[in-house]
Amino acid sequence: MTGVSGGPAPSSADLEAAERIRRLQETELERVRERAARWRDGLVGITALISGVLVVRGPESVSGLAAWARWSVGVAMLVAIAAAVAAGVNAIAAAFGWWSGPTAVGPTTGLYERLLAEDRRLARRALGQLRAAAVLTLITALAIAVAVGLSFFAPAAGGGASGVCVRAVSRTGTVTTLRLDATGGTAAFPDSAVLDVVAC
Repeated sequence: MTGVSGGPAPSSADLEAAERIRRLQETELERVRERAARWRDGLVGITALISGVLVVRGPESVSGLAAWARWSVGVAMLVAIAAAVAAGVNAIAAAFGWWSGPTAVGPTTGLYERLLAEDRRLARRALGQLRAAAVLTLITALAIAVAVGLSFFAPAAGGGASGVCVRAVSRTGTVTTLRLDATGGTAAFPDSAVLDVVAC
């Protein structure tokens, strides 16, 4: 018959480490929610940044851009707003949780273990929401950077290589070309000149 014997007794350091782990498990949900509350406060700053960009770089700042650049700025700002809203919802949910009504206590036997398991489940869910908020905040910042960069550096409308010009050829063979753009302007051509509209 084989005897069963216990292992070596835990040291005082092992007992202290076990107590520390127990305390960390008990406060895990609280610590995750504190971090989520800080992310929520950071999102307030991101939202203020979006508002500032929309006010300072308003519609007139993109009105002179090429069509593709205007659309790109608009899409980037919509992505930034949507990502900021989604990040805010995730951060608030992580910080405060979703209301789910009163929790059934059940029998007192094993109550501590059940409560600890529920806290850890909520902490894991809050941590997932916090990670989603962090990723969405990064997407918000990148979308704002793209929108601002395009509004500063994208080509102006009609600033590409193609455009419309009026070419005048006089009887003597002199060619005069005038590029048409949004600024308008006038040019003098000889009465006998032949006018052609050409690409330039």
